Amino acid sequence: MKRLTRGGALLRAAQEGRVVAFRASTPALDRHGSRILPQGIRTEAFDRNPVFLWGHDGYGRPDPQAVIGRVIRHRKSPEAFDIEVEFAPEEANPRAEQALRLVRAGFLNAVSIGFVPLRSHEERSAEGKRVLVYDEVELLEVSLVPIPSNPEALALVRELAAVVEGGSAAARALRRAFRQAGSALGPLLQPPSDRKVKA
Repeated sequence: MKRLTRGGALLRAAQEGRVVAFRASTPALDRHGSRILPQGIRTEAFDRNPVFLWGHDGYGRPDPQAVIGRVIRHRKSPEAFDIEVEFAPEEANPRAEQALRLVRAGFLNAVSIGFVPLRSHEERSAEGKRVLVYDEVELLEVSLVPIPSNPEALALVRELAAVVEGGSAAARALRRAFRQAGSALGPLLQPPSDRKVKA
């Protein structure tokens, strides 16, 4: 079984509570020269064991402390695969508490999915390079990582956050609209709610 990983980014980190929203994958070209179509991410098996790991440490001889949380919701669209993660309580795993604090403080904000390719095809980029497109993958796990393979998701989130946090009248209006929409970053980065994972 060939296992691969690809990265995403933070969407929304609550200052209280233990649930954080992440953009786990987009169809953007990643650092591996490939793309994953979010709607092709199969979650049937993952939903029965929705682990959230530290740095893909769940393979080989895994340490129980590598499990820092669980994915409680996910949503697929043509643009993204978004997740909500509940971090484990400190008494269950001190590493989870440390990870959550780093996320809240803004020092960690990227995730990566571990998956098995099921169906793919090749296309050419605008520059004429071969790009492997994963049409369908089986999701194995999602991990918090220092460096994701999908840099575009992270850059888009930072750019939008910078606009929203600005001092202009437009930024204030955006923040007001986003609060009414129930998300710190608004409808574009709305936390996933379409699908609850079976625990």
